[in-house]
Amino acid sequence: MHKSIKDLQQGRYQIKKLGPWQQFLQKFYTARPELNTSNTWFVSVYNGLGDAFFILGFLKEFKRFHSVEKLVVIHRKGLSELVMGFRQSFDASVVVETDLQGAQFNTGFNPNCLILSSKTYLNQGDWVDMALSNNIPIIDWYKYGLRLPMKSPFSPPSYPKVEVQHLIDKLSIEKGRAVVLLPYTNFGARLSMEQWELVAKSASDQGLKVLTNCRNTSAAGSTYQQKIENLYEAIPGTVQLDCSMSEFWEMASFCGYIVSGVGGLIVTAVFTEAKCLVIHEDFEINGGTLNSRFEGQSLGPLNTIDSVQSTFPYCKNITEITTGEKLKNKLDNFFSS
Repeated sequence: MHKSIKDLQQGRYQIKKLGPWQQFLQKFYTARPELNTSNTWFVSVYNGLGDAFFILGFLKEFKRFHSVEKLVVIHRKGLSELVMGFRQSFDASVVVETDLQGAQFNTGFNPNCLILSSKTYLNQGDWVDMALSNNIPIIDWYKYGLRLPMKSPFSPPSYPKVEVQHLIDKLSIEKGRAVVLLPYTNFGARLSMEQWELVAKSASDQGLKVLTNCRNTSAAGSTYQQKIENLYEAIPGTVQLDCSMSEFWEMASFCGYIVSGVGGLIVTAVFTEAKCLVIHEDFEINGGTLNSRFEGQSLGPLNTIDSVQSTFPYCKNITEITTGEKLKNKLDNFFSS
């Protein structure tokens, strides 16, 4: 049996290149006739891990609110493990080599169209300035992109369970006594090596084993702001952690602590058992530079759109701090908690 047909029967349709959208639909429905209804919807899951995470978390509500009969998600291979964490929210998935986006695929918001929910494609992006100037959290951008009410619930992931004992044994770590550093974000500005060495020292001083997440398994097939490598060097004074994304989530819960700059992987880690620390580069602006309502208010990274804590206020395992003169004290307080 042809491989792609076999994959289709298992709910996974792998293809090398996509032609025009209608050609794709014809091929898809030929292979999956049971999904060919007048109410089958297609959603593209793309961009960074954070963007993909937000899209996926609202698919359950998307299906309910829009009375969708069948829902198909389309994503690049690097997002497969994340997508499977939300497998209860859709009916089938299609794996493509690169993110499926662009004006040629932005065909509308109806069944048998490809839904592109990020800021670039909704209303030609003309609402982004309004979202930024009103300090609207990024997670709400995707509610809007999926045309959902702002009170729509986010459905947490159920990550694939994998065996990580071989990593635990190899790294000689005790449960709850290790920290995983995430220095190599794909989109957000990266903290300096000196700052990461300070993080590592603070954790080590508290008796924690310090690991650096060095494997990038999600980037291939997308475009990023940072230089991307498949495997990075560990931060000096730390041990290399080379694992898959599913293994990372298991390791996060086992180790107990995760530290990151602003990025998508830390957002996904919020739904593990780990204590999550997000470090923001410090800044301060007059809110009036956003709009007149904020005139005279001092705004910084903890009360603007990048705040993870404000995105998931019901998650109690998130701590956010800023860089600056007291960074060491803030780190010591986190690791001793």
